Amino acid sequence: PHPRNIPPAAAPRPAPNASAVPAQAERTRATALWRGSLNTRTATQPSDCYFRSYGDHARIAAFSATRDAPKLVNASCVKQHGGGECVVPPAPPACRGLIRNFNSGLKPGDAVTGARAEILDYPRHRYLLNLPGGFTGSYSKNGNHVWRTGAVVLWWVAPFVEWYHPALQDFSNYIVVARRSVGPIVQALERNPAAAAAIGRRGKQIHDELLCGACLARWLKTVLETVRRELKFDEILDDEAEAVRFFRKHLPCDDLVEVLPALTTTMQMQWHKVSSDDEGHPCGPRRSRR
Repeated sequence: PHPRNIPPAAAPRPAPNASAVPAQAERTRATALWRGSLNTRTATQPSDCYFRSYGDHARIAAFSATRDAPKLVNASCVKQHGGGECVVPPAPPACRGLIRNFNSGLKPGDAVTGARAEILDYPRHRYLLNLPGGFTGSYSKNGNHVWRTGAVVLWWVAPFVEWYHPALQDFSNYIVVARRSVGPIVQALERNPAAAAAIGRRGKQIHDELLCGACLARWLKTVLETVRRELKFDEILDDEAEAVRFFRKHLPCDDLVEVLPALTTTMQMQWHKVSSDDEGHPCGPRRSRR
């Protein structure tokens, strides 16, 4: 694809009634907030322990930290995949010998359900936890919004890296935490509100400069332009006739589908088969392929 043909990114949508980020002093709740789900999928292979179960391990550790210091940490589950009340699952067999004390002192069957947090609850908190994803133990959708709030982002330790992580500086624009450290860190920040406010302000820059809608579009455009330049795509793609010959040689021209963007939270993508007579067909319309 030509990067110049990528449409401008839509302006990021603000959270309801949250156009102005509150000052740290206006955040009345001095606990580290997290709400989310437990995956509880069975891990049978050693690799599953990291690819499937690390997210649950981190989340259960946060629940344990909440029990240790409920006035400092407020992490709980609002949904368990498969339905029913959120309870601590048995430690996965695949994790034996790999993760010691998988359930962080909690027992299988312990209830970890908490009240659901509404979108406007987050700006009221001075500290927001970001935990590893429940399905893969890596990317978490929660990170999409914690950076924009101006709260101190408390990033649960995790063995993965995302593209913007080189910009993160511990105790400068975020803080890495774990089960035993999250409570004492919140306590220390409460004793130094100026430092907490500065970390929150610098953390919001991660959203404003790297993760906003226009920022992501700019990053994607830069990546595509770099790939295009290094692989010399222009030698074929900038010559329409040459591009059509290339696609006819390498593509199943009668079996192409187009994936459509959709404003949906479901995992189902919308798509349709590209008509062979479509003027925009990469192989050219059928009538020109004779």
